[in-house]
Amino acid sequence: MTLAPERWSSLAEDERLQPLLTPFIGFLDVTDPDFEPADNIDELLDEAATAIPRATIILRKIAQFSTAASAAGRRSKIGRNDPCPCGSGLKYKRCCGAARAPN
Repeated sequence: MTLAPERWSSLAEDERLQPLLTPFIGFLDVTDPDFEPADNIDELLDEAATAIPRATIILRKIAQFSTAASAAGRRSKIGRNDPCPCGSGLKYKRCCGAARAPN
């Protein structure tokens, strides 16, 4: 959270993700001098600790999906050694790229 606060902030603003982020909140360092923990803080922390592994897996899948979606949008140029997008199984330079090469 400290390494990428802007990414976590955008996640925290999404109401659908609140149940996934809630378990982590109890383990954050609270610097507010007026903060007083709940009477059942130990019970709440135990519940949060048991929810963290599942929340971590789901957050990782969300991050992978987000990364894959942004990477797919970035790749617009086909490299000579990339597989040909026509599906032939050949390299682009030996297939559709060969027709474009100057003589």
